[in-house]
Amino acid sequence: MKNPDYHILLYDPDPEKLDTHSYYLSCRAFQVQEVSDLKSLEREIIRRVFPLFIFALRNDGKSEREVLELFTKKQNRGNLIFIVQEKEPDLILSLIRYRPYDILV
Repeated sequence: MKNPDYHILLYDPDPEKLDTHSYYLSCRAFQVQEVSDLKSLEREIIRRVFPLFIFALRNDGKSEREVLELFTKKQNRGNLIFIVQEKEPDLILSLIRYRPYDILV
């Protein structure tokens, strides 16, 4: 079975860019394909983009509420990789607004 693509959103946590519209527009995205599990995804992200700030997206069927709960539970961890339902600008922006400096590898 082919694994889903993981969409990685990179952004610059510059305080001058905290306006959400410019924040989103300044994002760059790329894909990591065919990883066997989330640990492999984490290793690949660290290898490719460390120490950039990251946000990981995957079609995983989670609701916005579930993602926000995951975010608040894990916001103090060092390695934060968020798996959300799809590439949804509103959800991404709500998380970035919530604690932008906690989304990092």
